[in-house]
This record gives sequence, C-alpha cells and structure tokens, in this order.
Amino acid sequence: LLSKVSCFRGSMDYAVLKKVFPSPDLDKALLDLRKRGLLQYAGESQRYDMHPIVRHYAYDRLTITDRTGAHERLVDYFEAVPKPAKVNSLEDLTPVIELYHHCVQAGQYPYAYSIFNDRLNQFLYVESGEYTLCIELLEGLLQASKDSWDDNDPHAQSWVLNKLALCYNRTGKSYDAEKYFRKQIALREKMGYMPGVAIGLGNLSEVLI
Repeated sequence: LLSKVSCFRGSMDYAVLKKVFPSPDLDKALLDLRKRGLLQYAGESQRYDMHPIVRHYAYDRLTITDRTGAHERLVDYFEAVPKPAKVNSLEDLTPVIELYHHCVQAGQYPYAYSIFNDRLNQFLYVESGEYTLCIELLEGLLQASKDSWDDNDPHAQSWVLNKLALCYNRTGKSYDAEKYFRKQIALREKMGYMPGVAIGLGNLSEVLI
C-alpha cells in the first residue's frame, strides 16, 4: 500500500485513496503506516502525504508492471475529475497536474504533452509565471520518454525543448537555457523547419547576450 501511495506526485485525499485502492483493510493499513511515521496525515483536510525519502524508497520497491498498472489506474481516475470552469489558482489545477504526472509515468507521452500544452501551459507559464514547476514537469517528460516518444513526434519534442529553455531563462539559469535552445535549433534544422530555427536563434542570441 505504501508503494502504491507513493505513485502520487504529492499529497492525496483519503477519498481518492479509498476509491483508487479499495480494500476492507484500507483504514487499518493507513493507520498502521501513520503509527510507524511512514505516512503523514492532516485531519482537517483528510489528506495524506509522505516524506520525499520515504516516497522515493517506497516507489523503488514496485515492480515495473505494478508501477505502470498503478499509474494507469490513476490516469483513469483523474481523467474522470471534472474540469474547473475557470482556473483561478494553482490548487484548481492539482487534478490536471496529477493526471499529467501519471500519464508520464504510465508511458503515455503524447497524451501527457497534449495535457501540458492544452490545459497547463496557459496558466502555469503565461498567467502565473510558475516557471520552476514547468521545468519540473517538462524535465520529467523528457527523462521518462527518452527516445521512445521523441523520434516519433519531433514537433512536440522541439516545443518541449523550447519551453524548457524559456523557463530556464526566466529563472535566470542561462546556461541551461542555452543548452535547450541549441538542442531545439538542431532538431528543427533536422526537420527542415527553418522558421522555427530562426526563432530559436533569436531566443539563443538573447540568452548569450
């Protein structure tokens, strides 16, 4: 149970755990983990969380099959969560971010990209300037996908590289921004998409200055 709970990106509601991991012994098991200090519990909000070291250790104990299965189950759950009529805060996007996270971990990379592009980018990057969070999410996609998704969708990969470079530049990490702009330029040259190369060179020149 601890390993399955570690699949969540952050804290999680008791109601979600009860629905996603149904078991007559769930309450007893959760209480046991709390007594051992492996799960943290906020009674007023009924949310569970765990220390990052505990999360990392517990997650590593899952087999690849169990890990993928748990994330796929969570994709199904968060897909069914109603979309907010209007996004006013980062909290409103928590279910969408969880959906994105589980898509990445389940190997559903094109779907994860579309979620970020269509539902997260506007608020996180344009409206609220959550550049560090954007970096965390997009780096996770690049690290997880490696060659299995990138080669099949170079347009999406170049978009992710460009967005990462822009976010690193906004946070003052010029060397990281330069690295990703150069990767994006090289990929678009390979694609023969010269307008994208021109835009990338313009962005790169600003970083170098």
